[in-house]
Amino acid sequence: MTQIVFSCTNCGALYRAVQKQRNASKSPRSFNCAECNAPVHSWEGQFNYLHWRKFVPTIRDEGMILTKQSEAADALEAFRLLIAFRSIRDRAARLRIVEKAEAMAEHQRDDEAADAHQCSLSDSSLH
Repeated sequence: MTQIVFSCTNCGALYRAVQKQRNASKSPRSFNCAECNAPVHSWEGQFNYLHWRKFVPTIRDEGMILTKQSEAADALEAFRLLIAFRSIRDRAARLRIVEKAEAMAEHQRDDEAADAHQCSLSDSSLH
């Protein structure tokens, strides 16, 4: 069984479902969006999709207003990156990637803290 993320083509709402191989071909099935009732996915053949759940990415950027469409695009990009990362078999290369990503995140946190400190200094000088 594999978890798959789907995006509503109308409103961008995200859903996660479990893909399971079927033994026999069954009648066509579909899943509609709970937000706007548009079709999210339809299928027939060797796979079935079960346990549909709304999916909300946990990555947030406070400086940006996120729409359902941008969340869908971000989730798709994160999913693609995760698949690419998992395809790397060399453990040393994977470790270097993780270390680089952690260093980048630390640098970004430091920059944000410095910006916040500078803003607080500017605000206090205005009073």
